[in-house]
Amino acid sequence: MKINNSLFSQFEETKHYHSHILSLLGRCYLEGGSVDDALELLHKALKINKSLVGEDHISNIQLYTLVAQAYERKKDYDKALEFLNQVWELAENKFGKVNETLGAVYIEMAKINMLKENSAEAISNQKHAYDIYMQLENSEPKQIAGILITLSEWHEKIEKIDEAIEYMSKAEKIYEQSIGQVNKDTCKVKRNLSLLLLKANKLDRALDQLKKVEGMEKSLYGDISLHVGKTYKLIGTLYILMGNMSDAREYLLKAHKIFEAKNHQKFLKEVALTMKKLSPSNKPVVLSHEFANKGKIQ
Repeated sequence: MKINNSLFSQFEETKHYHSHILSLLGRCYLEGGSVDDALELLHKALKINKSLVGEDHISNIQLYTLVAQAYERKKDYDKALEFLNQVWELAENKFGKVNETLGAVYIEMAKINMLKENSAEAISNQKHAYDIYMQLENSEPKQIAGILITLSEWHEKIEKIDEAIEYMSKAEKIYEQSIGQVNKDTCKVKRNLSLLLLKANKLDRALDQLKKVEGMEKSLYGDISLHVGKTYKLIGTLYILMGNMSDAREYLLKAHKIFEAKNHQKFLKEVALTMKKLSPSNKPVVLSHEFANKGKIQ
């Protein structure tokens, strides 16, 4: 930066270099945790760049984005959104309403609005991002699925379980079509979908999903893996909820056998507590959200 500064009077292009050097140095400070120093340098870089190429040049997009990231690190979310709005305006004016930059901005805005606990605006931003990426020819299926999973999680957070199921189901289909049925990511989505179905008290559908997860996990991890053991425990508990104590006992015993072989004391205690709920009366147990949350894979 010092060398480039000393060449200002000799070479006109050094002024353009200076903005770039400042932005790189600002990124270094940002990654190093010196957010205030980063902001000072990034604001200088932005000021120089605007003076050289104008307010509406696309090269300002990266600088606005970096400044927004710095304010997000400071938890100054309003300022971060202010600069992301600048990115949004530039991207839409230059590239139209459907472009990758705009999609990425909506995702960032969604994340910040969620941090502000403005869930309605966050969900709206995330839906806009989804609509854009669905129209882009080069969108990665896994990226689209990730947007849907986030939408599902946010709807679950605000107790809109049916909507959460809808978005997780869409993510499931994308994974199945793009990376196949027997895959760790597909299996994870199916498992989390089953737990959403439990929360919605859709027990038959939840059981169907968990049986599919059981088969996938056996292929992926082996018959006596902890993954399979935890799924056995979930299925056993689900059978209790449905009043089917015979099948519940069978699955809980299979889970117990795996946990015993793995010497996993925590899961052994959980199975023992669950088995206490077995009753010859075959009366369904009241479903609780707590049970569904315990089985979720993050």
